[in-house]
Amino acid sequence: MGEAKMKIARINMIEFKSEEELLAQQDQWQKVVGDTFPEAILQMGVQVGPTSVMSILSYPDQNTADNALAKRDLVFTTKADVMDGWHMEGPLRHFHYKNTSEN
Repeated sequence: MGEAKMKIARINMIEFKSEEELLAQQDQWQKVVGDTFPEAILQMGVQVGPTSVMSILSYPDQNTADNALAKRDLVFTTKADVMDGWHMEGPLRHFHYKNTSEN
């Protein structure tokens, strides 16, 4: 019997050059994020400061997360004039999503 695949979470800490850039980039990102990382199970961004966003993505397994890392790096390379950041990742240990009519 094979080992179960472990879901992987990647957390990106993103620092924008200005509050205006954060708002502009996040508005644009909302339109394309699903197409940019279609293999992600979950994608969300949390503004944690005036120019900072914590982005959280979950992938079905390590191989899928590794493949998506090249896309992530390309985004940071092409947007280097307006943002900088770093990432960390690891096994997803718990996850809950309450499906309600409000979300």
